Amino acid sequence: MDSWAPGSQKVISTARRSLAEWAELYGEERPQPFVLPLFHGDLNAALHNETTFCWWAAWLYDNGLKASTVGTYVSMAKSSLTNEVGCVLSPKEMEVRLPRMLKAMRKLRKSIRKKRLGWRAEYQRELRVVLGRLEEEGGLEACTQDALLNGARQGLLRGADFLPETAAEFKVERHACVNDVEEVLDPEPHLRWWVQPAKKSEQHGKTECLLLPEGDGVSDAYTSIRRMLRARRAAARAKGLELRGDEPLFVAPATFGVATTHLLAAIFKAAAQATGRDPKLFGSHSGRIGGCTDLFATDCPGVLLQMQGRW
Repeated sequence: MDSWAPGSQKVISTARRSLAEWAELYGEERPQPFVLPLFHGDLNAALHNETTFCWWAAWLYDNGLKASTVGTYVSMAKSSLTNEVGCVLSPKEMEVRLPRMLKAMRKLRKSIRKKRLGWRAEYQRELRVVLGRLEEEGGLEACTQDALLNGARQGLLRGADFLPETAAEFKVERHACVNDVEEVLDPEPHLRWWVQPAKKSEQHGKTECLLLPEGDGVSDAYTSIRRMLRARRAAARAKGLELRGDEPLFVAPATFGVATTHLLAAIFKAAAQATGRDPKLFGSHSGRIGGCTDLFATDCPGVLLQMQGRW
């Protein structure tokens, strides 16, 4: 184990102690935890050993460890055992259950831990009743908030799909800019909005095109983004400037700094509170959840929903 970094050595020691504890506890049911393969790719040995790792992983999870910790323990124990016995106990090409099991654990714990609700179109309409007419009374701040809420929901966007985590991290090629949105009138009025999905960060440039149709004027991104840009251009002209295409599409109105995912989360929480809902249950992902729910309620085909949501 001397070849491992000190931090890794500590994790390996803890994982191996846990594995030994499990092996002793289930010794009668699993007298031989691991079988050495007779040749490279030995299917019988690989499946036997993978079953052991699955069994141990389930035991760790049932004892309250986070799914990410379970995955780390299993990975480090496998690596150290491989070095110790001089051969691969469970060849990667034979692993058909363990990765799926660990992924399911992560999803299960995540969905239980984060009790998030979706921001629905009906909630947006309720909010507008509270706020009144944005065109006359709201100003740039209310228009920006409205555009962020509707853009995230109708575009099925994660916060990180169009906003940076901090203003310093803003990049023109990565995050939403003014030039990324184009109004198209044919065949029907809609906005074309280019984004780079956060879950496809290996791609370079904005490769996904969102089509946002004109709607009811309250819960549609088409109307709210156009209204926000009008307010932005008016504010720029009042200073003797022109709104540049490489400027951030969304700004924090008070400072004209870059809007961030934290601002988006705060807007969702404030909107929830304004409509009498628990703000703790809403975050920057609420628009994506609410948009999916709205589409599902209209009997949107699953394949189309996947395409629109970029899954």
